[in-house]
Amino acid sequence: MTFSPTFSSPCLCAQIYIVGMSFAFQAIFALLSGLLGKKIRERIVLVGSSLRELHEDLEHTDLPQQLGGGMVFDWSECLKTLQDSQSEIQVVKLGEARQRF
Repeated sequence: MTFSPTFSSPCLCAQIYIVGMSFAFQAIFALLSGLLGKKIRERIVLVGSSLRELHEDLEHTDLPQQLGGGMVFDWSECLKTLQDSQSEIQVVKLGEARQRF
């Protein structure tokens, strides 16, 4: 009996960078990565502490300052945007519910 996970939705990420992982995480990932499909495995890049590969692959402006880049990311603005969009979704659902009755 073999385990063969299948997913019906396509991966929309070109690359997935995992930065700053511990040795234990690397070992666990090495064991579990065999369960992932070939395309997904090829898209995952484990970046060590030097960050050299990350800087070679991505533009300086696309990296947050914590990783040596120039992008300024405002979490409070991001959360506000998410809350606003969630409120709009709730209003639409409420409107749909009123139309049914």
